[in-house]
Amino acid sequence: MSEIKEYIYDSASKFLKKQSTQDLLEKGQKGLFDDELWASLNDMGLTGVNIPEAYGGVGGDYEDGFTVIRLVGQYPIPLPLPETLISKWILSQYEMKITHDQPLSFHFNEQNPLEVRKHNGNYILSGEALNVPWGRVAKEIVALAKCQNEWMMVLVPVNESKIHEQVNLAGEPRDSLIFHDIHIGDSAIKIIEDCESKKIVEQLYALAKAAMLAGISERVVQECLSYASERKQFGKNLYRFQAVQQHISLLVGETAACLAAVNNAVEMLQGSHDSLSIMLTKIKVSAVAGDIAMTAHQLHGAIGMTYEHTLHHLTKRLWSWRDEAGNERYWQGELSTYIAHSPVTIWSLLVDNHEVKSIL
Repeated sequence: MSEIKEYIYDSASKFLKKQSTQDLLEKGQKGLFDDELWASLNDMGLTGVNIPEAYGGVGGDYEDGFTVIRLVGQYPIPLPLPETLISKWILSQYEMKITHDQPLSFHFNEQNPLEVRKHNGNYILSGEALNVPWGRVAKEIVALAKCQNEWMMVLVPVNESKIHEQVNLAGEPRDSLIFHDIHIGDSAIKIIEDCESKKIVEQLYALAKAAMLAGISERVVQECLSYASERKQFGKNLYRFQAVQQHISLLVGETAACLAAVNNAVEMLQGSHDSLSIMLTKIKVSAVAGDIAMTAHQLHGAIGMTYEHTLHHLTKRLWSWRDEAGNERYWQGELSTYIAHSPVTIWSLLVDNHEVKSIL
């Protein structure tokens, strides 16, 4: 890691650790948006990591962006930072510039795209965007739309939609936005040749969720180590019992494997878009998320289930994020399709492919 990357990691880590308090998590559970904290993230440049300066960002690469996203998992804050970063990354790829610092989100559903029609030379948009992360607080969403036989990328203002508020298990907004005859300017539309961008966004979001899961697993390990060191039973610290040591070993081992998988996928993404490593990473990280949550609660006992305990908020995010951007079963299906269309055999894929061996 270069000195610049170390600086980004250290400054972001210290800031997010200080901000990620029990009080903030509880406010987020109630649907309250912290405008002051979002302004601080903007001032630090964290909402523009890996975005070219020409498009309102601070530069950097994928490693910088996913490092910040992993830290958002490790020190969760109820703000749409990963969603904003992904939206800006996509917009910059299509040379669409954002002129504000407000939160963004996205909706890419090839089966249910928004509909655009032309009327007197204007673009009119209608449709329903389902399960939009942080839809109610986003100023705009980047969405996949279709106009007759043309696919397009559109930037749609949220304040012109009817919002049906919904949340995931962790209390994070996952809203439905209904648009009816919204006028869209030419600068907010980009014609695309096919729906490959939909798959790219889907995979970027899957890798972002995997990074967040790896980060929050690190935090769970920290909480378990702290609890086992402080708590005593039968006159001894919990960490001295062999059964507890086995639990902790399992947590540490699985978390290390998740971090290795995420780091490998990000490294592969630096050179070119690599679908295989992203699929394998999301499968691995989602598959062990439940085991990490279960083991942590076994170690803590009933106290870890209480609303006032930090572990309660952490594991609810583990359970929520493992299913978002496709759970392990979904990506196993995608992996099967990938293998079916691959020129190499399954055996060659297992024994000759570095990405596969690094995750298995």
